Amino acid sequence: RGKIMSSAFQKVIHRLGQDLSFASQFLNSPAIALEGYNLQPKEYNLLASRDLKGLQTLGLTDHELSIVASGAHSERCPK
Repeated sequence: RGKIMSSAFQKVIHRLGQDLSFASQFLNSPAIALEGYNLQPKEYNLLASRDLKGLQTLGLTDHELSIVASGAHSERCPK
């Protein structure tokens, strides 16, 4: 897929799609949600600002972009 993301960034994206509590925290306060993740500065800034065009340059799919933008979850997400 040609993604150029750190493993920490990939973990954040995965968790956003699976963990409702984390996604809610991210949408309300990205800085708090992203604490403890060893993100590259560019990754952190793009996530914190929810810069979809910038995130797309890192290789996120449309589905992953929708997760970052809205906290959309898969059907496997606990209710």
